[in-house]
Amino acid sequence: MVLSVMLGLMTAALVISLVVLWPTPPAEQTPVRLHVQLPVDQSLYTTGGRSAVLSPDGKQLVYVLGSEQNRQLYVRSLDQGGHASVWN
Repeated sequence: MVLSVMLGLMTAALVISLVVLWPTPPAEQTPVRLHVQLPVDQSLYTTGGRSAVLSPDGKQLVYVLGSEQNRQLYVRSLDQGGHASVWN
């Protein structure tokens, strides 16, 4: 009798653990398209690597504008718009 009660409790604990800890599939994410309007007199600097990088949290875009002689690093907050030069 005691053995069957213990076995029942262990089975219930196992089922509850599986229900609580079972991984759920990630929600399907739709692609996000982004259009960044660059200043009229600037273009992306594309020599020697990446010219734009998205922050790990997806809230900021950092990009390089200019030429070999004059490069500027910009950061753009994607939730507020606008951009600011942070290095030249």
